[in-house]
Amino acid sequence: MSDINQLNDELRVIIADTQTPIVVRATQILDDLMARYADLSESDPNFQAVGDMATKIKTSEATEGQNGIWWGEVIRTVHTMLDS
Repeated sequence: MSDINQLNDELRVIIADTQTPIVVRATQILDDLMARYADLSESDPNFQAVGDMATKIKTSEATEGQNGIWWGEVIRTVHTMLDS
């Protein structure tokens, strides 16, 4: 069983890192966190939503503006996770 507190800490660091491009941070969520915290990605609807938005960002080849909108949703959902 994964540690939700550790996941929250890692997500907090990723969303706070404004120097790294959004696509890179979304890829980090998908390629690293979703794999390491697979049990939580299956059981936590908020973490699932973060993964869904990160997938859109990584795979869509959207404009920077559209990615920013989706990233805003990632941030909102992470804050929901942190508050619960």
